[in-house]
Amino acid sequence: MDLLAGTRVVSFNHFLVGPTGAQILGDLGADVIAVEPLGGAFQRNWSVGNRLVDGQSVNHLSTGRNKRSIALDLKAPAGLEVARKLVQAADVMMENFRPGTMEKLGLGYEDMAAINPGIIYASATGFGIDGPYRDRPGQDLLLQALSGIAARTGNADGPPTPAGPTVVDQHAAALYAMGILAA
Repeated sequence: MDLLAGTRVVSFNHFLVGPTGAQILGDLGADVIAVEPLGGAFQRNWSVGNRLVDGQSVNHLSTGRNKRSIALDLKAPAGLEVARKLVQAADVMMENFRPGTMEKLGLGYEDMAAINPGIIYASATGFGIDGPYRDRPGQDLLLQALSGIAARTGNADGPPTPAGPTVVDQHAAALYAMGILAA
């Protein structure tokens, strides 16, 4: 599909929400460049249930489609320079780190808007950018427990049971991509 042909997305995402959201944009035709750490993105090396397909993590296979990747050390000046050049030529920058992380690296919204005033800067966090839970990790199982989803799954007389798939991550990824499309 070429709905987003000509749109460049720089993805500073990890785990599941961000990579899946970026993949949705890639599926729609965007040119997605996934920025990974030098050792590879977490999801490349994390295999759910120890499942590998031809030596590759199922997580990466299910979130890495329709992307190009580049490995950068974002704590090194040379890596940051490359990251900034990528964003300078992009339409969208997306990240799903805890609030404040990108600002500490010099890749926050204010810094990126200074080099690319038209950038769509999208951030996905577990609990938003302010409020009492802002610094908490936003992992699927934690959010299933906090939201009550786990209490609605399983037997009525049994303990809370998480949903089998990562329903919170998948739903959040769709909303993440939808927000970018709206912007």
